[in-house]
Amino acid sequence: MDFSVAKYFGGTLGAFSLSFDDGCYKDSTLEVAEILREMNKKYSVNMKFTSAQTVDFLHEGLIDMWKELRKEGLCDIASHGIDHMVGFNEETPYERRYEDAKKSKEELEKIYGEKIFTYVGCGGGHTVEGSRVLDEFYYGHRAVEGDINYPYSDGFYMNFVTSFIGRLSFTDISPIVEVVNELKKNYGWVVQVNHWITHKDEDKFHAQRADVFKDECEYLAKNADTVWVCSFNDAVKYISEVKNGSLEVTPLDDGYELIFNCPLDKEIFDHPITIEAKTDKAVSVICKGEPVSVSYKDGVARFNVLPNTKIIVK
Repeated sequence: MDFSVAKYFGGTLGAFSLSFDDGCYKDSTLEVAEILREMNKKYSVNMKFTSAQTVDFLHEGLIDMWKELRKEGLCDIASHGIDHMVGFNEETPYERRYEDAKKSKEELEKIYGEKIFTYVGCGGGHTVEGSRVLDEFYYGHRAVEGDINYPYSDGFYMNFVTSFIGRLSFTDISPIVEVVNELKKNYGWVVQVNHWITHKDEDKFHAQRADVFKDECEYLAKNADTVWVCSFNDAVKYISEVKNGSLEVTPLDDGYELIFNCPLDKEIFDHPITIEAKTDKAVSVICKGEPVSVSYKDGVARFNVLPNTKIIVK
């Protein structure tokens, strides 16, 4: 039996991440949360988004809301700087970039009581070299508008992940469909930037029409078997695990012992990894004495396992 690690969770052909910037739009956030609840229930999926939060934009009422949404599993948190004023490029003094990266992480960790491991760039522009200061504090940085990311290609830099903006000019989901079709061709990863969703016909700053966003979420949920719809943070976890880890397979008399070894910080990198096994027979998978769910498609068995956890395959 041949075993391999899937490039994306569930053995999908690509990943589509949702992210919302600033962290200060209460009404829109609650509407987004309700849309995701509906999609998750209707299609038995687990769609969530990353909230990129600017420390100075938060207040107690917002923090309580975010804590509840995190607890419900509808979002996770990234840093978006202290005051939304620092660009990560060579024109911004190094000391200013360093202090913003460090302080925003520390402040958000105090608020939420967990490690903050991704950064989302704000005003001022970004460059690859300007972003390297983030390496000391973060594992991933969502930067500027750009093309689809191909994280398994040579030269990919996790602290410079490009993105595209959800716009009011989207009158239907055709721009989303186009991106999804393209990313599936070569295991791509796209990160969508939003600030809020709106029922108005004006856009002060990166709004997307609420009805189009809902249609988008329904389209993504329906296609979750081929595209992994995930938060930015979860994509950073999974891709980093795959790129830095290794699958160890030990033959046994009646099967195999497998473990996916990952050397990264265990407090952060805890996303299940999808293992694929080429087989024309049914297999059973046991982890810590309990059976693991296995799916089958086109002669491939797939199952999920936590990093650094032994399993038995028979």
